[in-house]
Amino acid sequence: MRDVWFFWGGLVQGITSALWLRLLFNRLSFGKQKFSAEISIRKCTRIIFGGILVLLPFMVAIVGLNLSWLIKALSITMSGYVESPYTLSELESISSMIKISYYLYFFGAVLCWSYIYVTLRGYYFNSVVFSEKIAFRSTLTVIGFIIQLVINSLLTVCTLGFGYPWARVRYCRYLASNTWVDGDLDALDLQDHDDKIAADIVSRISCGIVPDISL
Repeated sequence: MRDVWFFWGGLVQGITSALWLRLLFNRLSFGKQKFSAEISIRKCTRIIFGGILVLLPFMVAIVGLNLSWLIKALSITMSGYVESPYTLSELESISSMIKISYYLYFFGAVLCWSYIYVTLRGYYFNSVVFSEKIAFRSTLTVIGFIIQLVINSLLTVCTLGFGYPWARVRYCRYLASNTWVDGDLDALDLQDHDDKIAADIVSRISCGIVPDISL
């Protein structure tokens, strides 16, 4: 049953990501020059499933680590045994296995999310074209991204949240230093557009309420 949820969850996330990226990049413009992007639903779905495959060994390890005592607990529950069948040392061992399982899952989740973010960012940056002349590249790596997450998290936690602005600036600088533009920007004929900004109440309320893809 859980495998089915993983499958459908990955499929829905892949389709949603592709549709959202299509909507965003094919509606962006700088002056009268427009952005365009060919985003494949199949490619985005593969990236999401790739992240799930990264997490899968950690889930298997967690199940293998806790399977014996879970089976014993289930059999005892079904037999109607009331008193605790575990000795103190067994309870301490189970507690240790649960703690290790939490650490494994946390590390696996971070690795999974980092893989999806870095790979998906690299894909859509390579797919975006500006004014049919300017291309983009992302040089993020999974290891480098995880290092940034760890350092920024430590800065925030160790300063009780006061270091978050610094951590955020470090993160933005890291993204900027790994974002590249290929093409001659000076050759573009940049002209301001004549469109007026929507001033209705819905547009004002929804301003800024968009998913964060951290360009």
